[in-house]
Amino acid sequence: MLVKYAGAVYLLYLGIKTIRSKSPIELKTDKSRMSNLRMFLTGMATSVLNPKGILLFFSYFPQFVAPEAGNVTRQLLVIGMLFTVMCGVVYGMYGFFSGTIGERLSSEPRIATVMKWLTGSVFVGLGVRLALPEKK
Repeated sequence: MLVKYAGAVYLLYLGIKTIRSKSPIELKTDKSRMSNLRMFLTGMATSVLNPKGILLFFSYFPQFVAPEAGNVTRQLLVIGMLFTVMCGVVYGMYGFFSGTIGERLSSEPRIATVMKWLTGSVFVGLGVRLALPEKK
């Protein structure tokens, strides 16, 4: 219970601090810190070394291999490549559109102000919700 209420107080603190902040929320990132190639390689390494992804490959994909259809290794390689290409396309679209939307939002000071109030209000709401007793 102590951790629960400490978390509620912290969320309330963050929410009030965000709402009272004079500076707007900054949506821009410092692109000079890392090149596009380095960001891509870092993301790829993180994805390849993700234990959940490795477990998915070892537990789920073998179900789609038919030994009577030929080389099992080749089948797993094709399935893995198709999955990788699909993820690359989907995550690439996420990155492109989130970057485009982020640039658009950061150019509008009114939107940054609304986001500041919305973020602070969500933190306060979550803090209040966490502090209230649960109904059973």
